[in-house]
Amino acid sequence: ESFLAQADEMSDYIRTVTSVCDYIKAKKRSSRQLSISFDEWGVWTRASKETVRECDESPWQQAMPISEMVYSFQDALLFGGMLLAILKHADRVKIACQSLLTNVSAMIMTEKGGGVWLQPIYYPFADTAAYGHGHVMDCRVTSDSVLYEKKEIPLLDMAAVENGDEMVVFMINRSPSEEMEVSLDLQGYEAEAVLEHRVLTSDDPEAVNSPGHQPVRPEQKDDASIKDGKVAVMLDRLSWNVLRIKVK
Repeated sequence: ESFLAQADEMSDYIRTVTSVCDYIKAKKRSSRQLSISFDEWGVWTRASKETVRECDESPWQQAMPISEMVYSFQDALLFGGMLLAILKHADRVKIACQSLLTNVSAMIMTEKGGGVWLQPIYYPFADTAAYGHGHVMDCRVTSDSVLYEKKEIPLLDMAAVENGDEMVVFMINRSPSEEMEVSLDLQGYEAEAVLEHRVLTSDDPEAVNSPGHQPVRPEQKDDASIKDGKVAVMLDRLSWNVLRIKVK
């Protein structure tokens, strides 16, 4: 849980920066609200000194494969949490550029003379890019939590987006051992049908993808239901979830 809590630290950082911006706005009696560009974000899995060593050992090469990071399923959950941190602050974070899309600390990997394959972190990004459009909702989350550096970290991380007749709820169960039953109260909306429950999970948090072998990939589940106006769904331990709900 402590590793995944770094996404909460990212949220705290965004809140700190916006608070400073608002303080200066008030001090100057300005009507202008500053928005934020969050640049070069991502998960870093190796020390920079390793990249420096690679360059020093083999200098002056063309397109050398340096700093190519291999991401695990656990990294994908942190990556998803960082996406949710950005999404939840969409009122102030207007641009968020992910660091290096191909080969170097990347979602998409290529091989010289070969094909293309996807790292686990690709899937939360693809889901958010596909479904994270519309109005970001104000979610109030109640869940079990763990203590990390004197702070209570909820085991359920989530964000929701309303786009016309569809509500999309992104959820991460950060518990390493327990499934989580979630009940969603869509206040002001009536849930008509569950369109999709898309899940990224793995029995091994350290599982990785490689050329020709990609065990970490999303699957479809049919385990969500609507009862008494609420949407109930079970989340696997350590899982990234996309729940699409038809609403009116």
